[in-house]
Amino acid sequence: MAYQRKRVLPWAVAGGMLALAVAGWASWAGILPATGGVWPWPLISVATHGVKSVSQPPASVTPQTTGPAAGNATAPPSVPAPPISAPALWRVHTVGRVPAATVTKVQSLASSSDMAEVVARALHLPVPVPVQIYLAQTAADYQTALQAQGVPAAQAQRFSRDTGGFTQGTEIVVPLYQNPTDADLANTLAHELTHVTLNAAGVTSTLPSWLNEGLAVTLGMDIQARIANPVVYDGYAKQMAETVLTAAAHGKLLPLATDEGQVLAGNASYDVELQDWLAVSWLVHQYGWQAMAGYLQQLRAGMPSDQAFQTAFGRSPADVNQQISRALQEGAHTLDTGVQLELQVAPGITGQLHILSHGSQQWQSVPLQPGRLLLSVDAAGHVHGPAEGPAVADPNPPDTQTMYLDLSFDQPQTYQGEPVSHAGFALDYQHGMYAFVNGWVTYADGHSSYVQVPQLLGVSLQSVTEPMPQNPIEHLLHTPAP
Repeated sequence: MAYQRKRVLPWAVAGGMLALAVAGWASWAGILPATGGVWPWPLISVATHGVKSVSQPPASVTPQTTGPAAGNATAPPSVPAPPISAPALWRVHTVGRVPAATVTKVQSLASSSDMAEVVARALHLPVPVPVQIYLAQTAADYQTALQAQGVPAAQAQRFSRDTGGFTQGTEIVVPLYQNPTDADLANTLAHELTHVTLNAAGVTSTLPSWLNEGLAVTLGMDIQARIANPVVYDGYAKQMAETVLTAAAHGKLLPLATDEGQVLAGNASYDVELQDWLAVSWLVHQYGWQAMAGYLQQLRAGMPSDQAFQTAFGRSPADVNQQISRALQEGAHTLDTGVQLELQVAPGITGQLHILSHGSQQWQSVPLQPGRLLLSVDAAGHVHGPAEGPAVADPNPPDTQTMYLDLSFDQPQTYQGEPVSHAGFALDYQHGMYAFVNGWVTYADGHSSYVQVPQLLGVSLQSVTEPMPQNPIEHLLHTPAP
């Protein structure tokens, strides 16, 4: 069978993009390059944020002390959400030659996904306005913007490779080249705007790093899930979690970071923000967003962080670290229970679907017919579906982490004007979880191209699910805001 062994992972997984909350950067110094522009645009008076970023609070922000005295505070049974006021003014700036259509897209994503309202409801915190968003077109533009923030040149160069966003106070810098899809961009905007909200509330200086970043990743992922293709989001989230599970499997899991210095030291073999995400998701699944809001309110009232945490959640941060570490260790050793696949085939399309399970050297086939196609692959790699064909040996060494779905058609196919030989989808397998990775098209002349969507040539991959999900962290991969 013709298939491609190149696995194209989402940029945040393959590139190890970070979302850090960095302290110590100066305020914007001077005017950005003359090639930039500025667009004022109205949005609701709350800010939200996106994944893979660097953030810090403004130096002038201090915790509020208008609540109960520290030591006597108790978590309120109900924290009222801040009122949503009339549309406030956000300002979108450009660094470098950013097309006007991109600015319009940013505006549309922020408003159509209601990300500001989502963050406000989740955190029960108001968002300051205006929020300044700077869009950087290239790595050089991003470095320019970071240096204008006071980031040293060498650090700015590193961040241009390893980060997908930067926040200081109520100012956000977004590198567009690191956020190629609408889902990536929406995630990053929501993540960064979460940091803006926390900064403005005056809690960032006392909020442990894992909670600061974990909240931002959790809300960014929620916004991404609202606009992304469900199969793509599921695959993206599982692959991100797998990097943490792999670290746990190899005994390299670190304790939850309490300060940014631990994160910036770069001692982890994985992106620690993803561990933060899973820990915050676990907290919310256990106690709800209301408890999280109560914790933040106690911080605003001046209560010490550990005391506020114990008051809001009834347990210590150390206990939560132990609980999430135990879940990750268990998840790292989850057994394979197989996978169920649903495909939709367009009218007029016929052929064969060839399946090569992970770790197998035997291709198995089922007919490709118009309509809904349901099949399953068990843990031993056996395909169960309509009229399975005879197995065909594959001469290549087995790929233990990838399942291939190869499409061969009875009708001649073209893609982007070129004749097609074969096409298909790649699924990642690790720690008992199956995840969509990408699609590929191999042309008649032998070269291939790759796509990040589960639709090709009239065939759509509708769902990828484990029949008996066993991994204890799988339910943490999407934690919707209230």
